[in-house]
Amino acid sequence: DQLGRDMHGGDEFRPPPGWQNVDFNFAGNSGTGGAPDAGAFSDFFEAFFSGGGAGAASRRGGRRASSPFGFGGDDSRKGDAVEAEITISLEDAYHGATKPITLQETVIGADGGRRVEHKSYTVKIPPGTTDGMKIRLAGQGQKGVGGGAAGDLLLKVSLAKHAKFDVDGHDLKAILPITPWEAVVGAKVPFPTLDGEVQLKVPPGTQGGQKMRLKDKGLKKRGGERGNLTVELRIVLPPNPTDKEKKLWKELEEASSFDPRRDL
Repeated sequence: DQLGRDMHGGDEFRPPPGWQNVDFNFAGNSGTGGAPDAGAFSDFFEAFFSGGGAGAASRRGGRRASSPFGFGGDDSRKGDAVEAEITISLEDAYHGATKPITLQETVIGADGGRRVEHKSYTVKIPPGTTDGMKIRLAGQGQKGVGGGAAGDLLLKVSLAKHAKFDVDGHDLKAILPITPWEAVVGAKVPFPTLDGEVQLKVPPGTQGGQKMRLKDKGLKKRGGERGNLTVELRIVLPPNPTDKEKKLWKELEEASSFDPRRDL
């Protein structure tokens, strides 16, 4: 069948996998003058049709049994998985959400023409979803062949860039600006987390770049625990000080004996 009616002489015959273990007996019956009888081909049809006799195909449990030549086998096949990408907010990844999405799919018709179809899905985003994670929608991929089950739709998650937080796995990172006087004398500074606002205690004598860890304020992990939130304190000077502020800074300079370059 592969070579066709006009096969070229000398083309190599490539038998299918499994043929090595099949023993065919085409010898004629010596009792009939060398003419082969039906039994002489029994091994051939046994291997071809898995024991159903000449021209018969056996079925097991409603499924056609496979043969070494691929004839009479089960033609059903599960559809291929389809992958797509979705972008979600960090808030949805933190709290979890149910989102409607619409995906665009190019379909090739029987006439070879292409058309674009739009399919809508409802996607459940579990809390703790991280960048690169895949959400599986069972049976929403390509259709199966010969009655086979449909494949799955795999949605690769991408987290949208957040204005305040950076994501490192299940941990979050943020920067908290503070004033020079808050760094010197200490303060309680409001800080917005994804769970709501907290009062962050800045200790006296805080240095720029110092980090504080807020336990369990990161993304949820598989076991139920959460990652952490690391806050870096950044001392910010007034960009346009008034004359009064300049005067006070000058008084501070004269009153203070602090020299940050003393050990240089």
